[in-house]
Order: sequence, then structure tokens, then C-alpha cells
Amino acid sequence: AYDDPDRLVAVWGTSEIVGQQRDVISGPNFLDVKERNTTFQIMAAYKSEGGTLLIDDAPVPTNGILVSPDFFSVLGTRPILGRLFRPEDGHGQTNVAVSSHRLWQQMFGGDPTIVGRQIQQIGPSLAVIGVLPETFPFVFTADLVVPMDLDNIARQSRTSINYWILGRLRPDVTVAQAQSDLNVLLREIARDDRRMEPWSITVDPLQAALIEYVRLPLLIMLVTVALAFLIACANVANLLLARGLARSRELAIRASLGAGRGRLVAQLLTEASLLAVGGGAIGLFVGLGFISIMQSFLPTQVPVPGSAAVVALPAISASPTVMVFAFGISALAVCLFGLVPALQTSRQEPGVVLREAGTNASAGRSFGRAQQSIIVLELAMATVLLTTTGVAIRSTMRLLDVDPGVDPNPVLTMYIGDLDPLGSDDRARYYTQVLDAVAAVPGVASVGINDYVPFQQEDDFEGLHLEGRPRPDPSWRVEWRRVSADYFRTVNLALRRGRQFTAADNNESASVVIINEAMAKKYWPTENPLGQRIVVHEGRYGSSVIIGIVGDVRRRGLDQAAPPVMYVPYHRRPRPVVGLFVQAEGEPMALASAVKAAVWSVDPHQPIEEVRSLGDIVTASTAIQRLVLRLVALVAGLAVVLATIGVYGVMSYWIVHRTKEMSIRMALGARHPDVLHMVFRAGLKMALLGLPLGLGFAALLTQVVSTQLYGVETGDPVPYLMAGLVVVSVALAACLLPARRASRIDPIHALRVE
Repeated sequence: AYDDPDRLVAVWGTSEIVGQQRDVISGPNFLDVKERNTTFQIMAAYKSEGGTLLIDDAPVPTNGILVSPDFFSVLGTRPILGRLFRPEDGHGQTNVAVSSHRLWQQMFGGDPTIVGRQIQQIGPSLAVIGVLPETFPFVFTADLVVPMDLDNIARQSRTSINYWILGRLRPDVTVAQAQSDLNVLLREIARDDRRMEPWSITVDPLQAALIEYVRLPLLIMLVTVALAFLIACANVANLLLARGLARSRELAIRASLGAGRGRLVAQLLTEASLLAVGGGAIGLFVGLGFISIMQSFLPTQVPVPGSAAVVALPAISASPTVMVFAFGISALAVCLFGLVPALQTSRQEPGVVLREAGTNASAGRSFGRAQQSIIVLELAMATVLLTTTGVAIRSTMRLLDVDPGVDPNPVLTMYIGDLDPLGSDDRARYYTQVLDAVAAVPGVASVGINDYVPFQQEDDFEGLHLEGRPRPDPSWRVEWRRVSADYFRTVNLALRRGRQFTAADNNESASVVIINEAMAKKYWPTENPLGQRIVVHEGRYGSSVIIGIVGDVRRRGLDQAAPPVMYVPYHRRPRPVVGLFVQAEGEPMALASAVKAAVWSVDPHQPIEEVRSLGDIVTASTAIQRLVLRLVALVAGLAVVLATIGVYGVMSYWIVHRTKEMSIRMALGARHPDVLHMVFRAGLKMALLGLPLGLGFAALLTQVVSTQLYGVETGDPVPYLMAGLVVVSVALAACLLPARRASRIDPIHALRVE
């Protein structure tokens, strides 16, 4: 929904040393590359900027974006009311904002005179200058868009990286050319500021970046559904073949009376088309209901791999295009698969058919071979589907078994505060009072604060160097978290060595730091980190001694290893917004109201947002994987049922057309077990022909996707063995009823009928 979307790109800072593939960029670097590049038509910066509106004097958190004035020009967005930002809005504190369509409707009732109205918030009020269209799409949902002060960001440090970058390429410029151009500029910047040496710039097409996290799950679902669909089509083809044989005499008579082959094929295809229309209509009805159910299992946003960015996941809806495609592809497939039986049926010689009426011997053999060939392919596809399903299930189960590093079950989380106007000491005083107030709530076992709640793609880096080692150390940034003394106990983050923070670790005491195991292994692989000193570049911490080592927390997702992290006491320089963690003696969400009341007892104007249990957050981090697991397992189960029906139908057909043969065999002394053996052998033969085909293709497919799945070993035999066992079992189980029916044939009666 953007103008010329193929020219839109995301621009990332990249550092292999720090471990960031897609990171933010500093304000000065953005301004330099924006002005000096030769490959971009226009560039813009943005960052998430939560705010707090005051409605009836009550704080209401709101999502916002801080953007450079060219932001909407990059996307090609036009307002439905008022105007968007001009160049002059990016200089100084202009206190203007553009409202989302949702905020305009909910807060202002869709008032067409909203332009010029003031929005009251904590801090200076904002004048609304425009309203965005309802369909305005972007990487995350925001109610207010506010211009950034370019003069202010120009004065920031080059190491203060805060801004995501969007760009629109010039016509005929490739992504590779743009990336090369920006990296030349960054190397020029690094000559004047050595802190930029570990950094480069990565340019990605915006669309590719937005869908990368869901690309693999969608491809897995596409392959899974396609295979199940083909199995269903194979069953349809078999049914039409059987029906064609049953109507051989009728069609032969029609042909004898002058109906040409084309007329017969058209008749059979018309009947198949009616089948397709009926089945497609039922499928659409079921699919619409299924979509609404599936939506409830999806998260609202997903991460961008290799980044702290998140993007909004659009709501799933059955658009007319999708519905027409689904209906059309099902109808087309039935007609195509119905064409083979129609051609097979119509090519029979009328005289032969009428002469052999009542036996259908030659037709039976011909049709039987065609049906068996289809079943072999059907079982091969079922093998592929079951093998890849087994791989996906094993990958997901291994992911769900990963230890997140904290015990999320009894913990309530929320973000509190909007303390930008306050200094560090006032912020620390407020948070200390909140901790005391919440700790007094009945049912609270422990309470702590941390800069961020894990598993929400947040990161925060601080420069450091190691005392006694040469400067500048190439790894000059590491993630850090400012926490309270009881944070580790609240989330049950294991202490491996040393001690935790205490109330004595305050502004008057020596600066101390706790590191995680990943940081200990990276910086002190052969030494004991306890007692070592690191110099934190944030001046209020400075030279700090390591007093403890804690376990790793997989804060970005269970499938990503924990990065090096250092923890420091929050008192010296707390963030304006922090995560509050409450360990409950019972159900965490049952304490939500009481905890919020305790927070507001300190300051009723401070916002509280994102109130959730930590367990729900951890669960949501694997929502896509668990949904794919459910869907793949559901489709694979459906495929097994379809394959069983297909084999059953063929074997039933086979027995009907070999009744005379079996009767003669039994009349000459064949026993019931001999007949059973003959039927099961025929079914097993089809399974053993289809199995190698399916396993070979499954091995190739697994090789392709294994690098993208968590914990998958390409040589793992279990999925192949399980798939083979299921396919053979399906074939034999489907033969059971036809075999019993064959073994009960009365030779005298059957021969008399013949």
C-alpha cells in the first residue's frame, strides 16, 4: 500500500563484533548519509516513542512514532484531513502531531474540525495538524506521529544509536548499489571517529524485512497444504476412474449412437465441474470459520530476525482475491484431475465394451493399473508430508523445551513511568517508593524492576572497556540492564557465582556490576571474572567491580542464544520507563488491580501499560511456531485419512473386478488366509512402491528447510522411520475391510452370478 513499494528499503547498522545484524543508527550518522548519498531519492528516520495522554486528568498510555519530516514522503502517504510534516517541523520544539485514524475516531469522535485541536499529555501539549487514512500501514501501530528535532539529533553522539532508517531508492538503483554507497560514506565517517570502525550498513528491501519472520512458517504451510491438496485430488481422480468404469456400458451405447469422443469427454468434465463447484463452496464456508479461529492464536506483532525491531502482524482476513483464488484452484484441479479419467473412459472401443459387458475384464485391468499408479503417487506424497511434518514437530518441541532462563509462571509484569522531565535522582526516588508500595500488597512475594521485560525484542547497549586491557577494545558496546536488588529473586534468575545486589549497593557505595554467563565466557574464557573491573562509559557508573555471575536469559526468543549482558543497580541513572516484575503467591493476573492501585498511590498521573503475566509473554514468543505445529499436524492427519480412503477405494475396486478369479481360486482349494494374503500383498506392494519415492523427495526437502528450523539434525532418522511406519500401516489398515470381504466370497454364488 505504498507508492512504488519495490523502491522502499530498510537501512540497518550492522556489527558482527557486537552481534547486531539489523541495528539502529545514530542521529549524526543518519544526517550525514542522508545528505551525502547518491543512490537514494529520499531518506527518513523514525523511532518508537510511547507517550501518555491525559484524558479527564487520568494517564492513558499511547503508542507513538518520532519521525523525521520526510517520513511520510518516503512512504508516499497522504492525509485525509489537514497536512503532514514540512521541513520546518523538524527544527526546534514545534509541538505538532499527526493523529492516526483510530485515535481520531476514539478520542475525538471523528470530529472533522480536529485540525488545530490540542492533545493534552504529560509534557507539552500537541497540536493536531493532520489525520492519517484508516489504511495507513507501517511496521507497527501508532496513534500519534510526532516530528523529531533534527538540530537536536545532530548534536548527539555517533555512538548514541536510536533511529531506524527508511529510504526510497532512485529509479534504476539496486539494493546492492545503495548498500555499497552508504558503506563508503560510513568508512569516511570512521576515519574521523574510530568508534565506527566495527560498523557497516545493510540495506534490505522493506517488504522482505517485514515478512522475514513469517516467511518460513508460510512456506511450510504452503508445502503442507499443497501436498494434502494433491492427495485429495488423487482421490477425486480415483473416484472418477471408478465411476467411469461403472458407466462403461452407458458410454459405449452413447458412442454407438453417434456421440463423439469430445462429446463424451465434455459430459464427464461437466459432471466433474459440478463436483468442483459444490466442494469449493463447502470449502469456502468451512475456511471462513477456520480463519476466525486461527486469528485468536496469532500474536499482534513479530520480531525482525537479527534485530530488536518488531513489526505489526496484519490481521488475517479472507479477502475477495484469496477467496476467488481458493475456489478457482480447487475447481481447476478437480477438472484437470477429472480429465484423465474422462480421456481414459472415452477411449474405449464401444464394440469391445459391449461384447465384454458383465465382465469388464480388459477395462478393469486398464483402469486398475491407472488407479494403482495414482495411489502409489498418493502414498509417496503422504510420505513426504508426514516426514516434513515430523521434522517440524520435533523442531517445535525442542524449541518449547528450551529453558528461558527465568521462571515465568508466578510473575506479573507491566511497564510503569513516563519520567522524561525528571532527573536521575528523582526517578530513582519514584521507583523506590513504587517498590515499597507494591511489596506491601497482600499476595506479593517479591518485587523488582528491570529496564525491559524479556521476550519483547528490546535491547539497550552501553559502551565499556575492560580495565587492564588496551583501549579501545573492539567490543566497545554490550547490553546492559539497570535492575533493583530483588529483581533476580523475583524472576528466579539463577546466581551461578558471587553475590546479588543488596540495598547497600547504592549511590554512596562503590559501583558494582553483575554479568551473565555469556559475558563471562566471552571476556574471561579462562579467568575468574569475579573481582575484575570494567569501565562503564556511562559516567555515573564508571569503574565497576564484578560481584556476581547469573544465568543467561533468552530475552529475544527461545530460538536465539542469550547475548552478553551486564546488570547494574538502577539508582544511579534509571530510565524514564521501566519494567515492574511482581512475583505472586498465587495467580499473577489476580494481583493486577491491586498492584496498579499501589503504583498509582505513589503518583496517580504516571502511566501503567502492557500488564501481562511473564508466562503469557514467554508463550506468545512461540505463538507462530505453535500455530504452525497445530496446522501442520492437522493437515498431516487429514492427509493420512485421505490416503487411507484412497487405498481402501482402490482395493475395494480391485476386489470387485477380481471376484471371478478369487471364486475360481477358492473353488480349486484356496483357503481364506490365502485370499487375505493376496489382498494385503497388493496393498503392501503399492505402499512399498510409493515409500522410496516419498522418502527420497522428503530428504531433499528436509535438507532445504533444516537450516531454518531450530534444533533439526539432517541425519535424524526418526521422522523418516515414523513416516514409513505410518504409510505402511495406512496401506494395510485400508486393506483390512476389502480383505475380509474378499475372504467371505461364496464361490458357488459368485460363479453363478458371473
